[in-house]
Amino acid sequence: MYKIPLKELKSYQESHPELYTKTELKKIKLRGTEPVAEYHNMNSHKTVYLYDKNAAIPYQKTAEELAKQRESSRRYAEKHKCHDCGRREKYALNLYYPTPYSQGIYLCYECYDRRTIEDYDAKKIRLAKKLTMPALPYERAFPQKIPAEKMRIVEIDTTGLNWWEDEILSVAILDGTGKTLYNALFSPEDRTFWSEAQAVNGISADMVRRKDTFAMHRAEILRCMDGAEFIITYGGIEFDLPFLAAHGVVFPVHEVCDLMYDCCEMYYNYEKLTTLSDAAMRYKVKRPEIETEEIETVTKAKTILALYNAVQLEEREE
Repeated sequence: MYKIPLKELKSYQESHPELYTKTELKKIKLRGTEPVAEYHNMNSHKTVYLYDKNAAIPYQKTAEELAKQRESSRRYAEKHKCHDCGRREKYALNLYYPTPYSQGIYLCYECYDRRTIEDYDAKKIRLAKKLTMPALPYERAFPQKIPAEKMRIVEIDTTGLNWWEDEILSVAILDGTGKTLYNALFSPEDRTFWSEAQAVNGISADMVRRKDTFAMHRAEILRCMDGAEFIITYGGIEFDLPFLAAHGVVFPVHEVCDLMYDCCEMYYNYEKLTTLSDAAMRYKVKRPEIETEEIETVTKAKTILALYNAVQLEEREE
């Protein structure tokens, strides 16, 4: 191997027409065997090796290059595969060329149109539910002296704030003694992600992926109200109970004590609603300890019960 002097660098192909770089040989489908010369590239500060064209052999990809190419093709095909029907781009017609959907998945035009129509129909159904919501039979009641076994504390977590389009993720029902009568997670039928709600309730899509839907447990939830005479909630008149009613669960109990209004009346005169954590802090209610396999909804229900007892105790002292 010999080095080409810098003064001959610009014209080495004229003085040495048989010398080619590895890339130049690859363009004409040849592969060099051993480098016969080299020169130092002043721009990239790298040593470039030159090969004799006459000693080159036909270019064939090595096993490593073939494996790398196959892996790259596999990743490309997997990325550009329709999420719904599984058609791959190179096997589909041009009409089904994959297009990105709003959730970051690839769909062919046919599936994209189908999803668009389904979303439009679902929005129409949700709007119809919003406009046709019947009047609820619940009446606001103040804390009363009722046996603890006849009280029910109701708390739910959802995918959002709109009962006509969001879905229920969990339900917790306790009696006045603190016994858990019902505690379950549900898998949404339409919603696939709820990042804003997850930041509040801590329920992710992975936690409910293999769970039953809410519709499968309506009768079981209603049975928890057998013998009940009084419902205790926090914000339930405006949120929890309408959500349950929109999904087919209307409790036979009419008297509801909504502690949110009692706390707001006492501290804010209805000018500002307070959260459950703020109300618990004002009444010095400690957060209950989380037991094994207990979801956050049950913990909030226990906090509501402790807050109810604290409100009653303060009223008796007055």
